Amino acid sequence: MILFALRRKFIVCFIASIILVCTYPLLAQTHINSAQHTSFLTTLQKHLRAIEQRDFRAYSETIAKDDNIHLILPRGEHIEGKEQYLKVIREWFSEQDWKFVYSLQAINETRFLSSVLLKVHYTDKKADGQPLVMDYYLLLIFKKDKNGWRLVHDQNTLIPPSP
Repeated sequence: MILFALRRKFIVCFIASIILVCTYPLLAQTHINSAQHTSFLTTLQKHLRAIEQRDFRAYSETIAKDDNIHLILPRGEHIEGKEQYLKVIREWFSEQDWKFVYSLQAINETRFLSSVLLKVHYTDKKADGQPLVMDYYLLLIFKKDKNGWRLVHDQNTLIPPSP
């Protein structure tokens, strides 16, 4: 009787071990996906907070480390390369009159490339002091490298005013 009970416990433990060994890759993948998810969202939050606070240093930490970055402005102008991109951002952050209010429209995450679509309400003053008001979609694409997520594409698409 005791031998039968020990044999039964052994079989149960053996089966549990096999199940654990067979499902470990799935559990590990879930953990990896969760870590990637958190890392992307953390980078995205840092990026958006840097815009709100006009924090150039924090912002520049979230963009591509090489020249593989593109900015498309609301009226279609294309700016390519890190140096030119940062020049535009530095000038923008130095201005104090603008407000950037956004709402999240969509997030699409994959293992190495993730994007976010925002709807932005932007207000500023023109050079002559007149108000500038724009609504546009902002598509940000981040690429994962060995150091984390980096912005590689920043596209602003103007939403025409309602008639």
